[in-house]
Amino acid sequence: MTATSDVTSSTFSYDGEGVADTFSLTELRGVVNSHFNAKCTIEKLAQGGYHKVYNISKDDGTSVGIVHVAAPAFPRDKLESEVATLKYLATHTNIPVPRVFAWDSDAANPVGVEYMIMEKLPGISASNVWDNLPIKVKERVVFEVAEHLMAMFALRFETAGSLYISSEEIVVGPIVSGPFYRALDGVRRLPPGFSPDATYRGPFSTTTVSPELRPRGAAIYLSAPLYCTTRI
Repeated sequence: MTATSDVTSSTFSYDGEGVADTFSLTELRGVVNSHFNAKCTIEKLAQGGYHKVYNISKDDGTSVGIVHVAAPAFPRDKLESEVATLKYLATHTNIPVPRVFAWDSDAANPVGVEYMIMEKLPGISASNVWDNLPIKVKERVVFEVAEHLMAMFALRFETAGSLYISSEEIVVGPIVSGPFYRALDGVRRLPPGFSPDATYRGPFSTTTVSPELRPRGAAIYLSAPLYCTTRI
């Protein structure tokens, strides 16, 4: 882990593509301290292209959670859907998902980035010890993962999209990513006069798209029965 007590900011860079996004670690520590009503330390656990995860610990070293920050690749929708999905899985399955303590999906907040304060589940990453695990343990891990996947695939919805919280209820809304039908070269092509708005993100009540709304040469990634496509 990388200590951040003396660091005031952090940056998402994109391999030279686009403008880097910087957020305030000072403000993030303030948010964490306020939530736990205690002086806390945050240390970076991991990062990817669009996320950074920090461990939260009190002065005595006790870990009290993690804070997950997101780059503005999918403004607002992605984080809000992640929160809704975790809450839905916690209510409708036995999958051990972390509790979400607090979140802010407005990147205009003082931190300058969307964030989610979460429970830190016990355990270690299987990838760190997999090569040394007995075959019986590996079999049990794979079996448990399969059970969790089956529990998720058993969930059914009236429409296809991503999950969101609306008036304290979990509802199906637009798919988080952009239109999920694209030409074979990966480029999104829209018919003349159409813009990439929510019309192309659902939620969808059928597995077909009317010809006039289908970009020429596009592949449709919908299949029956309808599933709620979520990011977990």
